Amino acid sequence: YYIIFLIATQFITISFLNELNLYEYIGQIAFVTFLGAMALLIFNKINFVLLYFDINYNILRIVELLFVIGWIFFEHRRRIKLLDIKSSLNYTWLIYHLGFTFILNQFLKV
Repeated sequence: YYIIFLIATQFITISFLNELNLYEYIGQIAFVTFLGAMALLIFNKINFVLLYFDINYNILRIVELLFVIGWIFFEHRRRIKLLDIKSSLNYTWLIYHLGFTFILNQFLKV
């Protein structure tokens, strides 16, 4: 559901901005999200190997997640510049991810 909500919110935002290359942008954001998922999958496999050797990697998981989030943000920013779209989409993308993280943390509290 995450990717559906992300694409829907960015679709609405870009519609308000009256940009012409709407579907090209949606394709780019879906691909960037896919790249981030693949990077997290690779880190997950690395963490599994570390767990097998009984190595404590709690700090490493936080660093990996921050690395992937930062990389996805800068890749999103680069692709927006290539598509010549208003940079306000960077901020809506960031607000969405921060808001989603906050909401997710509220639901996961025990």
